[in-house]
Amino acid sequence: MTTKDAIRWLGQLQTPNGEGAGKALQVFPWERRVIRQLLEGEESTVLVSLPRENGKSTMCAMAVSLMLGTDAFGANIRGAVVAPRKTTAGITLDQVSAMLQIPGRGRSPDYSRARFNEKYTIRGRALDNEVLSVSDDHAAGMGFIPALVILDEIGFYSRPRETLETWQRSLGKLGGKLLCVGTRPADVSSPFHQLLEDPPGDTKVFLWSHADRETALTMKAAASCNPSWRYFPKVRSTIKAELARARKDEAEIPGFLAYRLNMPVDVSAAAVVVTPAAWKRSEVEAEDDLPAPFGELVIGVDLSGGDSFSAVVAYWPATGRLEGFLACTASRSIEDRDKRDRAAGWYIRAHEAGDLIQFDGHATDVDKLLEEAMDRYGYPDQVIGDRYKSADLIDACVDAGIPEPEIVRMMPLEKAELLQGFRDRVGDGKVAVVKSEIWRRSLANARIENGTGAAAKLEMLTRNKARRSRDDLVAAAILAVGRRQDVEEGLVVEPGGFLEPMDGVMSTL
Repeated sequence: MTTKDAIRWLGQLQTPNGEGAGKALQVFPWERRVIRQLLEGEESTVLVSLPRENGKSTMCAMAVSLMLGTDAFGANIRGAVVAPRKTTAGITLDQVSAMLQIPGRGRSPDYSRARFNEKYTIRGRALDNEVLSVSDDHAAGMGFIPALVILDEIGFYSRPRETLETWQRSLGKLGGKLLCVGTRPADVSSPFHQLLEDPPGDTKVFLWSHADRETALTMKAAASCNPSWRYFPKVRSTIKAELARARKDEAEIPGFLAYRLNMPVDVSAAAVVVTPAAWKRSEVEAEDDLPAPFGELVIGVDLSGGDSFSAVVAYWPATGRLEGFLACTASRSIEDRDKRDRAAGWYIRAHEAGDLIQFDGHATDVDKLLEEAMDRYGYPDQVIGDRYKSADLIDACVDAGIPEPEIVRMMPLEKAELLQGFRDRVGDGKVAVVKSEIWRRSLANARIENGTGAAAKLEMLTRNKARRSRDDLVAAAILAVGRRQDVEEGLVVEPGGFLEPMDGVMSTL
């Protein structure tokens, strides 16, 4: 089968998801180059590295669909899609299933799909070709003789070198094709990084990446590094918004360079919730320096279970005032908790300052938690919580005569939006908080988990289980601040919590 025939055949399939989902599949120019290389190129290994959200998974699904539905790679053959997790590899086969319009029951005249004990396979009946999804366990390739193997995001494999070598040996038995796809790793010891930098003679490289940091934060750089730029207007708008944030907030730069320009950048710096510099600009020395508790009051509640901490944060969007406290049960003393969590005395100091309170009993008393919040901050106009113990929070609000809380589902997209809202308001000077150890410690312990590959999910916060890091206060703050849009038009909170009048609106200070 020629590349032209393959492109024509793919055009009869259905776009699996994203922009244009359900419509006829469009093969972009960069995807045609990769498919041509797979079908007609002499090299046995093809490397494709490009930024996220350019249709990498769709391109992989195209290759698998060609293997199942045509003789492009042969007949009576096997293929494999390998990913950091088996569920991630299954995403590619889900896209294949949508492209080939395999019905929900998993059977059609031309194809069959089966899932059993995490084993996911699709078979093309006419040619008896089959593909399966496997995790990055290098042993999965032993004894398997494939004609096509796709290694998705090999830079994030637990044992990348062993996995790569195992599948290369398996492919050599039939002279099959190996397609490695993913973002560019920052780790120079990564096999994928080394292959991209110094490819062997039997390897073809397709690399979209920006090289010059001096010109990185420009629209020209973003357009040149994203080969699907002109075809995905929604993604293009998202990248433009992220570029604007990166120009404003240095915490956004590593993630933008790595994920949108495919530069080999360590993104660990992007894992902080906000940069220390941005947070320091929001701090004031004493409570008297805070803006007045004026306008609508929003309370974010992060409930815990058993031995953990709960947190309540109060936010006044009109002025940016932010306050909060932690609470725990009497299952352990404050001193024991401090020693267990290696908190170096800050639990004790927070308790003495009234920033960490302790309730009787061994279970979180949500009624008392809300009562304490209202004693400190007043009657809230809105309460926001996540799904954990949401029924308890709803009941407590009803008992206290508070409007029923908004429960955030905390799906990955919502997490990203909440976090970005919090970061934006801190960066824009729309948060004012008293400088304290409890806030600084909580922010120091809070981390963002980006996940891997195109299936990356922005986790809200991840706890260091060894040290039981206290990031609960930040979680509650993200709920309260990140969920709220500015309700007082014309008021701008400057760094340090001061309001300036705009358009005739008088400052409240």
